[in-house]
Amino acid sequence: MKNKRNFLVSRILPLVLIAVLALTVVSCGTPSETGDSTPKTFTFEAYDLDGTQLYGGEITTTLATVGDALLEKGLLSGRAGSPGMYIESVCGVVADYNVDRTYWAFYIGGEYAMTGADNTPITEGETYILRRSE
Repeated sequence: MKNKRNFLVSRILPLVLIAVLALTVVSCGTPSETGDSTPKTFTFEAYDLDGTQLYGGEITTTLATVGDALLEKGLLSGRAGSPGMYIESVCGVVADYNVDRTYWAFYIGGEYAMTGADNTPITEGETYILRRSE
């Protein structure tokens, strides 16, 4: 009987502890790794070249980045590129630098962004703007 208990303590208990530890480590990733489902709300505005507002309103999402949220809502389209997504259209309005020398400029809180929409984590309550520019 003592040998059975020693076997359980020395062989099985460590395996159970390792399994519990592994599950704990896996479940403690960053929100983007774990699929954080906490809704975040931000303001999104889009303007055409002449200043006409194409969109203005709040967006609520559980996604991690501004670009992903806008793609999910169907407000923009683009293609993968380096260093990130190249935005081709916003609210159905196309900007093509090769055709008309326009592009979509991305702003965070009124300041020109140093990151692309697809690389910008959503900050609750922030305002993000896409402006068709020359």
